[in-house]
Amino acid sequence: MTERVLITGGAGFIGARLAARHLAEGSEVHIVVRPGSSSLGIDGVTTHAIDLSDRYDVEDCVAAARPTLIYHLASDSGRGNPPPEPNRRALLGDLDNLIALLAAAVSVRPPLKAFIRAGSLAEYGDGATPSDEDQREQPLSPYTAAMVAGAHYCRMLQPQLPFPVRTARLALTYGPGQSRTFLLPWLIDRCLAGEDSMINAPLARRDMIFIEDAIDGLRRLAAADRAGCAIVNLSSGMAPTVRDIADLVARSCGYDPARLHFGNAAGRGARTIWGSNARAFAQLGWRPAVSLRDGVARTVRAHRAARLPDRVAVPTAASAMAASA
Repeated sequence: MTERVLITGGAGFIGARLAARHLAEGSEVHIVVRPGSSSLGIDGVTTHAIDLSDRYDVEDCVAAARPTLIYHLASDSGRGNPPPEPNRRALLGDLDNLIALLAAAVSVRPPLKAFIRAGSLAEYGDGATPSDEDQREQPLSPYTAAMVAGAHYCRMLQPQLPFPVRTARLALTYGPGQSRTFLLPWLIDRCLAGEDSMINAPLARRDMIFIEDAIDGLRRLAAADRAGCAIVNLSSGMAPTVRDIADLVARSCGYDPARLHFGNAAGRGARTIWGSNARAFAQLGWRPAVSLRDGVARTVRAHRAARLPDRVAVPTAASAMAASA
């Protein structure tokens, strides 16, 4: 049966790849983007430019799409510094959007096969590593606090829903096409341009998966036909240091690693993000197929092919700090 798929955040890095995968499989694909945002520009993809906080727009969108699968990838609070003062929108915006989307999804007939939402390994905060799905989360930002709240809200609501809700806690996902405000694409462009680079928190450890592996994990989670998949980590099961990742990028670019400079080892972002993928393998048969070395090499090749002729811009202070995380 052809799936009818609705993807929030469908024009984003992960959402666009997921939409393309489903389209290639013969699915009818609908994506949700913010008002004023551009569509994917892919024939066959229907774009809905709506505000997820407007429940009437959400209801109309879901009614028009009549999805068999929903992937909820959009987030409001995102990356960056926590607010210095309590910020209701930053904390509750994502939860409000989730509630509106779930409420609209309940009316779909026949019921959805699955509702998949994206979370993050960062929800585990400073807990034990590698983090597993049964340990208590320790969110350290409005974004991760909202994600944790959403996961527990779905678990609470699950007995009343006619479809399964599953949360994929993703490792840091990378690959061709990712925004240059993230560490890998930012550093690759600087290495290819022959520029020195300053990188913060070199001793931080980061669990990373290639974009194709993330898409495969999400697809498997959507197709799962067994219980026990309420929360599943999609992670590599390894966590190299930021310094080791930067060294790998430099060597893949043919760049002298001695031109990499490292800031305060104990600075902001000097944390470990590292998840166990044992449950994903046991219940979904999923493990990453692309090693970090191969994924970086593939990303470097894509950047070489798309090189801009001009000097790569240095990120703003805020984006550079985010890149180090």
